[in-house]
Amino acid sequence: MAYRVYMNTRKVGWLRNALEPLASVAYLVYFLLEGAGRARAGQFGGIEQWVPTVGIAIAIATSRLSPWVSMAVSSFTLLAQALLPDFRFDQNSWPTAVGFIAAFVGLGSTTSRIARHLALGVSVASGAAIGAMLGAALGADAQPETLAIGALFGAAAGLAGWVVGVAVGTTDERRALVRARERAEQELGLASAALGAIAERDRIAQDVHDIVANSLSVVIAQAEGARALADSPGVTSVALQAIAGSARAALVEVRMLIETLGEAPIGRALPGLSDIDELVGRMVEAGVDVRVHRSGEPRQLTPNQELNAYRITQEALTNALKYASPNEPTTLLLTWQEKGLTLEVVSRGTSGRASGGKTRGLTGMRERAAMAGGTLEIAGSAESFVVTAYIPGSALT
Repeated sequence: MAYRVYMNTRKVGWLRNALEPLASVAYLVYFLLEGAGRARAGQFGGIEQWVPTVGIAIAIATSRLSPWVSMAVSSFTLLAQALLPDFRFDQNSWPTAVGFIAAFVGLGSTTSRIARHLALGVSVASGAAIGAMLGAALGADAQPETLAIGALFGAAAGLAGWVVGVAVGTTDERRALVRARERAEQELGLASAALGAIAERDRIAQDVHDIVANSLSVVIAQAEGARALADSPGVTSVALQAIAGSARAALVEVRMLIETLGEAPIGRALPGLSDIDELVGRMVEAGVDVRVHRSGEPRQLTPNQELNAYRITQEALTNALKYASPNEPTTLLLTWQEKGLTLEVVSRGTSGRASGGKTRGLTGMRERAAMAGGTLEIAGSAESFVVTAYIPGSALT
């Protein structure tokens, strides 16, 4: 899309830049046809008629893109006509002088503001000079009144051409701004899509980390316990059952994650607050003494908020499984307040673990709290590790 806008912009710009040169060619073609007719009538003056015509054609062709060249050529042409009578327009060649008006229009539409303002004076002065010369050519005795009237009409024509050019130039600038804005919007859309893809990859990586880290922690804990109690078939069977259940749950969540890459998940929805009890059950089977306390009236959360609350709880309990003392309980507090949910996980016996770590798990919890529109605080010491998340009930709804 951006490439198409870019190519259209180039095409429109090329056509616009070719307008004055094409007008110059048309002017020369007109002069050739008009000169051929005059030659058959025996009125063609020869080379002295070509010089001002070619000068006018050059002034037209360069008026917009090279205004300084155009003003210099038109001024030189008028000066030559003023000093050399043979180069002046006569009563038969006066239509060729209309080409100056086309040059004035181009000068008024130039993109250089300094040249555009200077062109105002050049257009009015040149128009007055042309009008005076045409008045002298058409008037019988070239009376001062005739010259004055010709100069007045010429100056008005020059001013009118310049004003039309300014209007054309303003329209060109407005269209160029519109095209530039469209191109910028297209490029911004592509950049946003690229950033969205990066954010989506990071979200997938975080989800995979949460799912796999939690499940593998449970599997490792149960496998270690089963190995230590290999002589107790009943206990080993329970441990293996817990391993199978944890792995199965992880497989289901990974499948749901993959489904979210396409359309909406089919079948089971993504985990939320209603799945926390099942998560706690797996942790208890893995050997973590989790005690859940709920208070307050539950409020409505969006699916995204519930998913992030679940993942924060999952990561906090996984940290408790890895680092907390097996002889100390881990407390999960779900406190519903008027404006949202406060989720707190307190584990004890966390000696040797810093609270300001930048691991993917801790960073992921902070990012998930932010995506839910809330905040997260982590406080740790040699005796305990506390994760506190607040999710507003009205955010993102």
